[in-house]
Amino acid sequence: MEAGLPIARYQFLAAFRDGDVDWTLMLEDDHGERHSVSIRYAEDLPTLKAILVNDKSVYFDPTSRTLRTGWNFPGGGVGR
Repeated sequence: MEAGLPIARYQFLAAFRDGDVDWTLMLEDDHGERHSVSIRYAEDLPTLKAILVNDKSVYFDPTSRTLRTGWNFPGGGVGR
């Protein structure tokens, strides 16, 4: 699977509504288009942030709403 656009920037948005927090992940691809993804479980935030911070090859497919990393080597990061 090689679908998706490289992510250039990201932002987390927290909307406070009547004691609840609604989380959204905002993604900007390398063409400048912005996409938003609602996050159902706050427990997923640390994992998503770790992927976005630590992996320079993150892609988003707006059609399938899929976030993926590029091919990495176990224990070695991106490339060798």
